[in-house]
Amino acid sequence: MPTEREYKYTKAKDETTAVPQSPKEQRQRYADLVSNSTLRTMHEIWESDRHGHVKTISLTGLVEHVDAATGRDARTTLMAVAASREQFEQLDLSRVKPADTLRHLNASVSKDMHALVPIGSATSVRGH
Repeated sequence: MPTEREYKYTKAKDETTAVPQSPKEQRQRYADLVSNSTLRTMHEIWESDRHGHVKTISLTGLVEHVDAATGRDARTTLMAVAASREQFEQLDLSRVKPADTLRHLNASVSKDMHALVPIGSATSVRGH
């Protein structure tokens, strides 16, 4: 993800400079991206199932990365959520805050996605 908040142009110097995001902004943008992508993915699955064959979706969000401590490839689970079609259809996605919606769905969400903090390994989610 970009680490710049914006770019500013100085006409007198004919120069463009980057204005960096704060670490807090970077963490929030990453969490927003994961939350939005999760709900969008669930929405697209329901929309593509025109005949109603899918009754429940259980979705686990993982990120593949290099473990900074070991230098080895790693997978970290950042989010897990499940919802029934009936439960999901009650949502008006045009008016929600995705992070609040995931909490409403009893999702398990990383305490700090940007730092790749995993959800608990004993965590499970079930659709209603």
